[in-house]
Amino acid sequence: MTATTYLRRLRWYEEIYHFSQMQLVGMGEAEQYRVILRVVSDLSAKDHAGSKTESVVKALESWFAFNGKTVTRSVKIRGKSDTPTLREEKVPTQPEQRKLFLSCDLKARASAVLLAHGGLRLDVLGDCARFFIVNSTTFKW
Repeated sequence: MTATTYLRRLRWYEEIYHFSQMQLVGMGEAEQYRVILRVVSDLSAKDHAGSKTESVVKALESWFAFNGKTVTRSVKIRGKSDTPTLREEKVPTQPEQRKLFLSCDLKARASAVLLAHGGLRLDVLGDCARFFIVNSTTFKW
């Protein structure tokens, strides 16, 4: 995760639990552990994905470590590698790819090929990717 994500998670924690970042740093190790346990139990009770819970815990632990504090006891998080938003994702079959490629103009087709077979990400392609995204949103498999 990036520092921006950590900061966003810390701010989320501040809003929900009404703690400032400095209050978190002023806590002892036992209190810090209870804070982490509370986050894990609350997010689990609200049926949040384990990956979100883990990211909040990592942000808290990172903030503690940045300020010279360590939480030595670990917390088990159920489903921490689970990504429910990606569960329904699938790799398009060759006939589906062919249908997509043939429905695009040359520029979008080149972008699609680079994304599908070249391993590039959308942000690398810039304007070509933006054009491809706009045109592919109307495409139906």
